[in-house]
Amino acid sequence: MCQAIQTLNERAAEKAANERQIEVLLQSVKNLMKNLGLSSDQAMDVLGISNSDRNSIASKL
Repeated sequence: MCQAIQTLNERAAEKAANERQIEVLLQSVKNLMKNLGLSSDQAMDVLGISNSDRNSIASKL
């Protein structure tokens, strides 16, 4: 039982960390677009954002 709870806690923490990372990247993309006049694709290229994260970020722009 304790192992199951620990596993659930670890998964929840990992999910929260991933969501936070996406939010930080999203804000960075928005800042580059606003301050440097880059397109979203250009901003994501500059930041080296992976294809899987690009889809998440693009849907939130």
